[in-house]
Amino acid sequence: MLGACFRTRTTAEWMPLLDAADILCAPVATYDEVVTSPQLTARGRIAEVAHPKAGRFRALGFGLGRSEGVAPLRHPAPTQGQHTDEIVGDAG
Repeated sequence: MLGACFRTRTTAEWMPLLDAADILCAPVATYDEVVTSPQLTARGRIAEVAHPKAGRFRALGFGLGRSEGVAPLRHPAPTQGQHTDEIVGDAG
């Protein structure tokens, strides 16, 4: 029911209405909005990632408690099944 109601207006239209009603809320950013955010970029929170299959892309880096920016990413996300043998072992 709420989803249908919220689809009747844009985020920009809902935010001031919800704020005026003292409802704690925040918009949810899309991936593209996050990795192109001027604020996150200026704070050094966007990391360049090199992935063996996906190539290079921008992602939100782990920056919790780091005044100097994003912690370096040591490894890209694993590909599907990359660690299956290590985890499951020889099932045959």
